[in-house]
Amino acid sequence: MSLFSTFSQKSPNKVFASIILGGLAGASYALLIPIILSALTPADNGLASSGTASRMILSWEVSEFRFASLFFFICIFILFARTLSRTILVRVSIDMATRLRKELYGKLMAAPVAALERIGESRLMSVLTQDVARIVSGAQMLPDLLVSIVTLLGMLGFLIYLNFAAFVF
Repeated sequence: MSLFSTFSQKSPNKVFASIILGGLAGASYALLIPIILSALTPADNGLASSGTASRMILSWEVSEFRFASLFFFICIFILFARTLSRTILVRVSIDMATRLRKELYGKLMAAPVAALERIGESRLMSVLTQDVARIVSGAQMLPDLLVSIVTLLGMLGFLIYLNFAAFVF
């Protein structure tokens, strides 16, 4: 968890905003299924579909306009939240990579030549070119992981609501 603490020490507000936006995107993903199911089930008012008025939008007939507009705005929100979450974390990771590289270069400059020769040129090149990039790319997976976890928990919660026996199974 030291990678997360390194990220949160650098820019705690940005990391927090990225986590919140990722969680909101995941919750919005989980909200799409109940919205779709609500739009597909007919109303229980005795008159199945006589009260639904269709609207034409860009030459497409939309029968459940409220659900369609809600679905559209949730999809736009998911796109916005995931993109913003990812962008914020990428900026923080670029700053962190810069700081890690500066620290690494400073340690290499301060190290005795004999110690650097013992490590070897290939290992030093690997550390300088690949290791920092791998650390940063691993940390950039945090919003996607959070979106997936919240989506999974939301879907499991909805499954509990629909049928607890199916959830247990």
